[in-house]
Amino acid sequence: MFITGCWIRKVQRAFFVFGAEMSDVVAQSPRKPTRWELVAAGAGSGALISIIDFTKNPNDGTIFKLANGLGKLCFPSGSPPPGPSPILIAIFFVVLASLFVCWLFELKDRAEAFLRSCALLAAFSVVTPGTINQIADVTAVQGGTLLTKQKSSSLIFESAFAANGQPEDDAAPAGTAYVVLKNLQNMAVMPESIVTIRNERSYEPISIFRIRSFRIPLVQTYGRLFRIQIDTPGFRSIEFSLRVREPIEAYGIRAPETALYFAVQAMASPLKVELAPNEAEQLKQNGRNKLIGDNIEGAISQYIKSLQLADDDAETKHFLGYAYFRAGQYAEAKEILSKLNLDFPNSSLIALNLIKVKCGLKDEAVRSQLRSANEEWRKDWSFDGEFVRICNQYVD
Repeated sequence: MFITGCWIRKVQRAFFVFGAEMSDVVAQSPRKPTRWELVAAGAGSGALISIIDFTKNPNDGTIFKLANGLGKLCFPSGSPPPGPSPILIAIFFVVLASLFVCWLFELKDRAEAFLRSCALLAAFSVVTPGTINQIADVTAVQGGTLLTKQKSSSLIFESAFAANGQPEDDAAPAGTAYVVLKNLQNMAVMPESIVTIRNERSYEPISIFRIRSFRIPLVQTYGRLFRIQIDTPGFRSIEFSLRVREPIEAYGIRAPETALYFAVQAMASPLKVELAPNEAEQLKQNGRNKLIGDNIEGAISQYIKSLQLADDDAETKHFLGYAYFRAGQYAEAKEILSKLNLDFPNSSLIALNLIKVKCGLKDEAVRSQLRSANEEWRKDWSFDGEFVRICNQYVD
């Protein structure tokens, strides 16, 4: 009996030890998440993938399209009131939808909750309206000096897209408003801005394009009111109303600097700002139009008046120097362009127009300058009709 009792106690002790060890294993094993934890995981996943979508595609992604659709439903009478932007509302809508979907289905783990949210965003991508037509990368001016090479007879006019606020009414008379972003005017490296043109009453986007310039040309139908939004990395999103009444108008505008990430600041309502008339820019653009129309004396007059208001504008000086060249006033042209060439040695356009002036003066030193010129520049210059006509005898 004694021996039997000892064995029983040993067996009991063994079972006790085994049970304790199993309890430790169970305690250390991962606990199955509750239903509400899975629902919360799905909502968090919805927020995460929405932010990623908007960050990667700020003006043509699913969140952007969903925001446009929700904006029409929530604010049918016009622009949204101050507060969360339609983008933020769209992200919140995806989070709520993810909550509902994850609550509706029996989920096994957090991975399934994440996949449900991804599938939901994919479904929204299919059913939301298509994005607005976009114009890619309009490059014009950098640091006050024209950099874009346009293979024409003059090579001095920037290749700039002028956004039409009413594209379906091409026959309607329209004017051009040049909006100068003063924050960017003297930047060495020009950031890319996204410009959105909206209907003032419905707030519906009409046109969206990107531009890498401090000057935004906007062609608008006379008398119609539009809402313009400009988003530039490093600066607050700004918004203003625009109604064009003259063939050429020019304005200046500033946006406060911000350290917020570009996609984050786009979730807030844009800062409403007022346009300030820019007479110097308007005179410059009037001069460009006159030069295009071969009214060279009129162009020179406009450029001189513009420089009286903004004497540090290198672009206007460049235009004036070229206008003097076109007028045959080579001495005046050489004086202006030589100074600009020293200030902007990396501008192929200034160098080209200075070379043409020297060819007009029959300066034999042009031969050696052309031999030592940048090979890529020379290749581009060969497409310029004026250069070929005037300087052909100096090209080896």
